[in-house]
Amino acid sequence: MSNPETNGRVFRPGASQLAGVAILLACACQAVPDASKPAESSEASFVQPATRAQPAPASPAESSGARPAVVPASVTAPIEPTPATTTAAFAASPAVPNESRMLEALARAVRETPFSAVVQHLSVDVVPLGSEEEKHVYQVRVIESIRGPAPKKLSYFLVAERGEKPSFSKEPVILTLCKNADGFYWPGVGAKFPKTDKTLAVVSAIKPQLSASQTVFPDCD
Repeated sequence: MSNPETNGRVFRPGASQLAGVAILLACACQAVPDASKPAESSEASFVQPATRAQPAPASPAESSGARPAVVPASVTAPIEPTPATTTAAFAASPAVPNESRMLEALARAVRETPFSAVVQHLSVDVVPLGSEEEKHVYQVRVIESIRGPAPKKLSYFLVAERGEKPSFSKEPVILTLCKNADGFYWPGVGAKFPKTDKTLAVVSAIKPQLSASQTVFPDCD
């Protein structure tokens, strides 16, 4: 190999040779990665972390620590019918057997006695009659006359066994009575009836049929 200084001459590269060297150096620099910069990951190697589901906001009861109310299961109960309370509904309801007999007895008692009225008992006195009997004398206020005289007050009596307790109530009733020389008297069992819409309806129905000229009253014989 010849020395560039041979023959007294110095080797100097030309412009084209310098350009080629520069290109080679530039390529070498691009091939070497810059250690100061982090490596960029490709789209294929990038995995996005899964998003965690956000919990639902707590209710006021849970926030305060209170236990939620437990709603009991509905229970279907039979609905009992509400009884009628109006006068019309009561009067229109059918009568039970005992009530029917009572209404028939009331109609018969009013027909077969000379006096009947809606009354309220005020007092009762006991008058001894002997060793075995006594008289119970009742004072009543006449609320509504049905048959016979219509005084505001009257008295009647009944003869009972000695020591028998008098029956007394201030509840208004329909009363039928007989009359003799001693005054009005109790004709016996079946002469007093409760004052109800049905009993008053019976009285209203038979009242036009009563005769003022009637003189025979079977309940008073």
